[in-house]
Amino acid sequence: MSAAADHLASVTLELGGKSPTVIDETVSINDAAKKIAWGKFMNNGQTCVAPDHLIVHESIFEEFITALKIQITKLFDSENLGFSKSPDYARVINKQHFERLRELYNDAVSGGGKLIMGGEMIASECFISPTLLTDISPVSKITSEEVFGPLLPMIKYSSLDEVIMQVNSQPKPLAFYYFGNSRKNRKRLMRETSSGTFCVNDCVIQFSHPNLPFGGVNHSGMGKSHGKYGFLAFSNEKAVLRQRVGLTTTKLVYPPYGKRTHIILKLLKKYF
Repeated sequence: MSAAADHLASVTLELGGKSPTVIDETVSINDAAKKIAWGKFMNNGQTCVAPDHLIVHESIFEEFITALKIQITKLFDSENLGFSKSPDYARVINKQHFERLRELYNDAVSGGGKLIMGGEMIASECFISPTLLTDISPVSKITSEEVFGPLLPMIKYSSLDEVIMQVNSQPKPLAFYYFGNSRKNRKRLMRETSSGTFCVNDCVIQFSHPNLPFGGVNHSGMGKSHGKYGFLAFSNEKAVLRQRVGLTTTKLVYPPYGKRTHIILKLLKKYF
């Protein structure tokens, strides 16, 4: 934005952020667990639209954890050789990013966070196994910083009011995911929260849909791209008007301004 300001150029920015994933009591647990396992841990969690943290209804919390563990293993360690030996599981991009993630993990655990899966790290390989955490302190860094890696905090909730309050207390996310079969809950979350994209009963795939605009809002970005939206965002539309010679309707409002002109202008003001 600073560079563009020198030239008065517009910008389209996608800035990521913390993408919440709400899982209510009406969810199809195994279906949601598999989709979230894939969406979160592909590319080792290093995608801008990866689920950042799960907000799960208390009535299904333990059952969902069990299902998620099973699906993570099926997808990324199908031969039970360990995630570090799996050909399907990626690595953290570099040492700097690895250390940032390790610091997030250590801070979360030292603050009272409970490890329920993973936590294995090999610095020489930039390897971090799929890691699930619960009981995260609200002051832990992982609750405010974008994760962008294979660490997945899981939070219980009892009412949708809590969820909406929590989401709205954070900067507006790039993506919001809702898993459940309640039309009422879905409509309320869409209406009472703000995000760049909103995806129901899946995650990440909205990024690849050619007929949907992709982008953030406020802290998660500005402007939209993909498909015709990208064409418009990266083009400058020039308005061209060619007028006929002679009598035009515009001349009806030329001065001198009499009674008829005032009536016409009054009518035009209603529409313009």
